[in-house]
Amino acid sequence: MRHLIHGLTLLLYLLIAPAVSAQEPYFQIDSLNAGLPTPPDVINRRTAYGAMASFLDQIGPGP
Repeated sequence: MRHLIHGLTLLLYLLIAPAVSAQEPYFQIDSLNAGLPTPPDVINRRTAYGAMASFLDQIGPGP
């Protein structure tokens, strides 16, 4: 029974290992958000905080 478990474990490892090793840690794309227009000049894109703050300023107060 023990040999059967070891054999099945080895078989699973041999089947799964090539699929795992074939994956890259990242992928590359040609463009980001290609269908979107460029943002208006009033959006501050120097920092993430600045971008969100200027975006929220543009949409105004909530309901």
